[in-house]
Amino acid sequence: MKTTFYIVLAFLLYGMTGCAQTKFTEGISTVNNQKFDIARSTMVFDGKKPWFIHPSKNKYNGPLPPPKDNYQFPMRRSEIHVDLEKVNTIVYRVLQEKKQALRNKNEKLGVSFKFETNGTLTDVNYTLSEDTIITLAEIEQIDTALRQGIKATFTGPSYTHYIAVDYSFPSISF
Repeated sequence: MKTTFYIVLAFLLYGMTGCAQTKFTEGISTVNNQKFDIARSTMVFDGKKPWFIHPSKNKYNGPLPPPKDNYQFPMRRSEIHVDLEKVNTIVYRVLQEKKQALRNKNEKLGVSFKFETNGTLTDVNYTLSEDTIITLAEIEQIDTALRQGIKATFTGPSYTHYIAVDYSFPSISF
């Protein structure tokens, strides 16, 4: 009888800690000494309000500085080159254990980048569904790996007029 009680208690505690890991709260949260600003959308998409996660180590918190020398032409997406397969590989590797559950929930992870014109990744921002099973600890692992492994290259003359460039990565589907 005692053994059954302890087994049920263990499952109950495991279930509670699993739930606690997936819940986000608005404000600043810290994981592995990395701070993240977490906000909830005020707009509803598909009946849900997504989470926006902004690492505090981002260099440009807000809009990018204007182009140098008052340059008036926008950067074209075709002039920005990012290894999309490498981004997917990093995300799938971190979320490998949850990949099937994420697929069952039809979850998506939105990722947007800001690169300096030398190709250095300075900012990464994330968008997650309201009821995501992805944890902040996993976002921290993804963030660290992306910053270490992703660079951009540029073609055309436009990038030379900019200090930094926005690049919205297509949502990662599971």
